[in-house]
Amino acid sequence: MVIAIVGSSKFKPWMLEKAKELELEGNVAILSHLFSHADGYELTEDQFKNAVQNGHDRIDMCEMLYVVAPDNYIGESTQEEIDYAKRKGKIIKVWTGPGFLDKEV
Repeated sequence: MVIAIVGSSKFKPWMLEKAKELELEGNVAILSHLFSHADGYELTEDQFKNAVQNGHDRIDMCEMLYVVAPDNYIGESTQEEIDYAKRKGKIIKVWTGPGFLDKEV
C-alpha cells in the first residue's frame, strides 16, 4: 500500500520511525523531507506554498494518509491535509504516541 505520512515537522523523529516501520511491513511510505520546526529554519512564502502543493500531490498518490500526532497534537497544516484527504476519499489513520494503537478516522 502507498501511504503518505503527515504531521507537524517537530515530530520528525517519530515520522521517520513510522516510515521505517511501515516500509518494513511492505508498504511504500512517502513524506515531506522539510522539517522546518525540528531543524530550526523557516520557509519563505513561496516555499510554504510549494510544500502545501507537494503535500496534496503526495495525498493524491497515496491510498492511505497516516497522521503522526503525539499527544493528539494536530496543527493547522496537518488538519488541512487531513481535510484534503477526506475530500479525496482516502483511508486516514492517526497515531497519537508511544504505547497507543493507530486509530482510523
